[in-house]
Amino acid sequence: MKTRVRSRLQSLPQGVADAALFFVVTVVVFTVAGALWGALYPTTQVRISADAGAEIVPETVDAGFQAYAWYIVGSVVLGFALARWAYTTLRRGVTQLLWLFCWVLFGAWWAILIGARVVEAVHPMDRSVTQPGDVFYVVDFISAWPVVLVAPTIAVLSYWIGAVVDDPDSFEN
Repeated sequence: MKTRVRSRLQSLPQGVADAALFFVVTVVVFTVAGALWGALYPTTQVRISADAGAEIVPETVDAGFQAYAWYIVGSVVLGFALARWAYTTLRRGVTQLLWLFCWVLFGAWWAILIGARVVEAVHPMDRSVTQPGDVFYVVDFISAWPVVLVAPTIAVLSYWIGAVVDDPDSFEN
């Protein structure tokens, strides 16, 4: 059985095998990154005041923006790293460039979904906090959807720049 699977994998064309490898690596990397982003997602702290009101702890007022910034930085770094890895190790060509764009776009979207699920699991809303002086934590979620295209754009640009400055014979049409 093992030899049949191995021989089937070796019989795949190089372009298909490289595309499948890139797909798997991208999904795994963005899944781990999304889970990490969700686990480390900062929260806004709200303190119950003596007059039964609520006031935000000033040091935590920009927690949602910090999470947004970390998402942008992380997804751009991953997109760039995946593009460089694909360019240096996998078969090069226009189809690989388009494949790279599609799967880094999917990975950025997937990281948001995984991260949101982890945030919900790690930071459940505590409704038992009612005494003055008690602090509860609020997840101030700023939608990261507008920046989903940033990572694939950076990935495609870095792949394309590599193709422009590299030897033209190494890039397949």
